Amino acid sequence: MDDQSGSGAKMEITRVQEIVPNRTKLLASRRAKRCDDLISFINAEFSAMSRWIMAALLTVNGASIAATLKVVEARPVSYWVFGLFVGGVMLAIANGWLAQAAYSNTELQKAIIDYADHLSWVAESGEADEETEKGLKDKIKHEERRHWIAPTAGWLSAICFIAGMAGLWLHA
Repeated sequence: MDDQSGSGAKMEITRVQEIVPNRTKLLASRRAKRCDDLISFINAEFSAMSRWIMAALLTVNGASIAATLKVVEARPVSYWVFGLFVGGVMLAIANGWLAQAAYSNTELQKAIIDYADHLSWVAESGEADEETEKGLKDKIKHEERRHWIAPTAGWLSAICFIAGMAGLWLHA
């Protein structure tokens, strides 16, 4: 009876040793696929989204400048209202430029590709190197550190538009 329980335990250990690398391989394969999808998404969607946001912000702020100039002909309006719309246009342009710079960051894309390559290697070998993975993730985080600036410029442009419209309404 001792032999049967001993061989059963050995069989259980062997199964666990087979399952863990297979799980590691599967997870790494899924993560590598997500990284590839992320690169495709960054290249396609963010570029299009940035163009639309910049165009919309330029349109509303630019049209507001024209409207303010027409209102000024009829009655005096504070120049700060006009300045808000001009600031909105400038921030919209900054938003587009900063978004393009952020999402065309070749160092970020290279870091994501390096991470995906590492995950593909883990998927094939089943051997996870946590130190390398952490280093690659840290590099991605480092490259993403300024991504908040472009959306902030966009929000500030929208705020300039809203404040300028409020200023026009108050002077009406």
